[in-house]
Amino acid sequence: MQLKPLNQQVVVVVGASSGIGRSTALELAKRNAKVAVAARNQDELTSLVKEIQQLGGRGDRRYRRRR
Repeated sequence: MQLKPLNQQVVVVVGASSGIGRSTALELAKRNAKVAVAARNQDELTSLVKEIQQLGGRGDRRYRRRR
């Protein structure tokens, strides 16, 4: 199976507000992947999307409210 280059893929990262998820999302953005991020912490997620945008990437975010 031949995968498309990262700049032709959309990658979804769950748990992206901190730790490995955040690092992964940033690294993918640096490699020109389109990154969709999801997490429970809205403020951290918003911060991550801004950082991705500063890298020249496009970021989209989704968060889930805690019950």
